[in-house]
Amino acid sequence: MAVAETFGKSNQSRIIDLQMNGNNEFTPGYAIYDGGVLARLALFNYVTDPSGASGITVSFAIGGGSTGQANGTPAQVKVKYLLAPSVSSLSNITWAGQTFGPSFATDGRPTGTETIQTVTCNGDNTCDVTVPAPGFALVFLTDISGDSESFEAVETFSTTILTKTLNTVTVNPSLLATSNGQVGANFIEGSTSKGKAKSGAEQFLPHFMVAVCVALGMVSVMWGVVV
Repeated sequence: MAVAETFGKSNQSRIIDLQMNGNNEFTPGYAIYDGGVLARLALFNYVTDPSGASGITVSFAIGGGSTGQANGTPAQVKVKYLLAPSVSSLSNITWAGQTFGPSFATDGRPTGTETIQTVTCNGDNTCDVTVPAPGFALVFLTDISGDSESFEAVETFSTTILTKTLNTVTVNPSLLATSNGQVGANFIEGSTSKGKAKSGAEQFLPHFMVAVCVALGMVSVMWGVVV
C-alpha cells in the first residue's frame, strides 16, 4: 500500500534519488514527480533504534534561494508513516495508523483509524519532517483529499463457505489434528475427482507389489535348490 501510494495513480510518475545525507544508505530519500510536477517525497530511515535517538529530521525547500525559481514550498504538508518495531518485523506494522492485524487473523482489509499527520512549514520557505527509526514517511506536497479509499462497501465471505461443491478438497479436522503427514494409521486418502475414485496408478500398485513379492520368493527358492 505504501509503495502504491508513493507511485500514485497517474501512471506518469517519475522518481529521482535525492542522495540525501551524503547518499547515506540508511537514510535515502526520493522525489516523485507526477506529470512533471513535484508531488511527493519518500523518506526512509532503515535504522532500528527504539530509544528514538536515531530518528532523523529532513528539511527541504521547493524553489527559492539560488534556484532561480519562485518559492514553491506549501504552507503545510500531509505525511503518512509506515512504522514497525524493527526493520525485520513481520507483524505490528502500521501504515498511516492502520494495520492488517496479526498473522492468520485478517480479512484483507486495514483496521483502525487512518492517521495522516499535518506538518506546518516554516516562514523561510523550508519544511521539516521527522522520520523515526525505523520508519518511512511519505510526504504529500499536493492535496490528497481525493486519494482516500473506503473499505466499508467491500463484501467478504467466510473461509468456511464452499462456493463449488465439485473438485473441492475436504479433510476431517480430527484426522488432520492427529496425523503426521500421509503416513501411519491416520493416512488420509484424497481425491479431486467426483466420487473420490482412485486413480489407475493407485489401483494397479497393490497388485503389482504382490506380483513382485511372489516373483522374488520364487527366485529365492530356485536359488536355494541350485546351491
